[in-house]
Amino acid sequence: GGTTPEPPAPPVATEGTQLPGSSNFAFAIPVVSLPGRGLDVSLSLSYNSRVFNKSIDPFDGSTQMTFDVDSGWPAAGFRLSFGQIEDQGSLGFTLTDPDGTRHLLKLTSTNNYDTEDGSFIHFTGGSGWGSVFYPDGMRLDFGAAGGGIRSYPTKIVDRNGNYLLISYVNGVGPKINTVQDTLGRFVR
Repeated sequence: GGTTPEPPAPPVATEGTQLPGSSNFAFAIPVVSLPGRGLDVSLSLSYNSRVFNKSIDPFDGSTQMTFDVDSGWPAAGFRLSFGQIEDQGSLGFTLTDPDGTRHLLKLTSTNNYDTEDGSFIHFTGGSGWGSVFYPDGMRLDFGAAGGGIRSYPTKIVDRNGNYLLISYVNGVGPKINTVQDTLGRFVR
């Protein structure tokens, strides 16, 4: 009359984390992972429960609460992208990784910005255009801004010259239309 236990099912999402000192919860769900020639296509749907952002104006000290400051896509709190870079005016730029990690890029010389968080990321560009250089040789070329303050990667190049080309719906991010690899294969 007994039953045999079934093998455990693999998890759908990666293990969630609750960030220390907050009620913030985050997890990621792998959407696509395709092997490539040197550069794999990997895209995950990341979720962060922090949909309200508190900021303090550095000029007048006023406090603001903003809902969905990242313009989450496909919904508030979610991110399905290869990252973005946002113009912060005289303060520099904010680079946001695909998982939502933020890096402040401060002006070092004309059109050159660097992180001060130990990640050694360098940005050459301006509002709506430019390239981010990582210490491992990876480069992200940004565009697809549509005249806005956020730019999205249009090309990702590894240190060996392998690349991914990313196109967006109506030529403006964050809604991805296609991803093409070095061999010309499309992921849609």
